[in-house]
Amino acid sequence: MEIVQTRAAPINRNWLNMIDLKSTSFSHHIQVVKPGKIHAQLQGRLLDKHSGMKLYADLELALAKEKNAHVLLDVINLDYINSEGLNTLIRCLSLTRKKGGELWITQANQLLNSLFLSTRLSDLFASIDTPKTWVELPHD
Repeated sequence: MEIVQTRAAPINRNWLNMIDLKSTSFSHHIQVVKPGKIHAQLQGRLLDKHSGMKLYADLELALAKEKNAHVLLDVINLDYINSEGLNTLIRCLSLTRKKGGELWITQANQLLNSLFLSTRLSDLFASIDTPKTWVELPHD
């Protein structure tokens, strides 16, 4: 049996400089747009449990202040979502319904729409084309 020795490729010590940290970030902004209506704007990449827990906690606070409120998740600036992020959205849906409201999704990109269709989450979440249309809807 012949032993073959190989050399590993040199390691790039500047790997941290090659990572686009901004592209892995997630942020959200939640506001009451009128009584009983909460608008949440999501931005970036919803990838980790920490970001999801922060979104859930902030939504829970907003729902505590606005009884029986309906929630609109505006995902126009959501670049990417993984299974942890989908789990967060499902938890937010459950929370909103538990508090007497409904959760809507608006402005989903093609990737997110495909993901919702393939996972059948489109059967759970209500969707609407624009935030303006949602604000004008009567929610009782």
